[in-house]
Amino acid sequence: MRTPSLLVAFLPLLLVAAAGCGSPFAPLSELDGLRVIGAHAEPAEVSPGDTVTMSALAIDQAGKPIAFDWNLCKLATTLAASSTVNQGCVTAALGDAEVLTPLGSGESVTFQLPVFDVTKLGVPDATLGVSVPIRLTARAPGENPGEPDRVVDGIFKLRVRYPGLPMLCAPNRNPTIAGLSGTAKEDGSITLVATFTPGSAEMYCASTSDQAMPFTIKTEQPTVRWFSTAGRFSSDVTGDGSETTFTVPPDSNPPPSGSPIDIYAFGRDDRGGTSLLAHGVVRLK
Repeated sequence: MRTPSLLVAFLPLLLVAAAGCGSPFAPLSELDGLRVIGAHAEPAEVSPGDTVTMSALAIDQAGKPIAFDWNLCKLATTLAASSTVNQGCVTAALGDAEVLTPLGSGESVTFQLPVFDVTKLGVPDATLGVSVPIRLTARAPGENPGEPDRVVDGIFKLRVRYPGLPMLCAPNRNPTIAGLSGTAKEDGSITLVATFTPGSAEMYCASTSDQAMPFTIKTEQPTVRWFSTAGRFSSDVTGDGSETTFTVPPDSNPPPSGSPIDIYAFGRDDRGGTSLLAHGVVRLK
């Protein structure tokens, strides 16, 4: 097993690009080619007519420039649907005005959510929220000259405040990763920990089956999903302050000695709020 050195240079960022190659059998946590990790909305919860800024969280291992297109999907789901997002939102061609409303292009876009009847979005989920699907299309040139563009689509569920909720049920706010830390161990692995800022774990209203008390108060448990350009994590998802062990086994297609390995942490809360990406670097000895 290759021995990585300690982590250095942690910083928050929205879009990163690195060079390298991947394996066709790489786990979800290993960044291979063009990947959309998610999107970040500010604010995390909106009402019709509000202005929101959305930012792409995407990476291209080939180091090519990434172009982004944002669209609001007009298609609703039904209670009988097998997915929480209408599949037409994914399969519709860009420019299909019957399905997609263009919101803009670029790494970040700011737009005003149209005014509409929120109750048409369906029954609120267990966190008393509903959402509208936002389709993010990422496009990058082919890795080699003459190859076609690579395209990846992702759906982000923008949380919309349901009308009639008591003031006690405050709108969601995004969690924030306060920092990452790494500790080298004698066996050559690194113990990684991500922590959130105070206030990231908010109290929120959740539905109950008790008609006399239709909602209860819970506290969010924000989680971190880990990604890297090489290597493995003992746990791809951890809680606030929980550890995961990072190793670079020989069968993980490790880069040459002295090469950097990028590590990313992506935070998420119980109601769909997201953090910016937190970034660290591991260098192989």
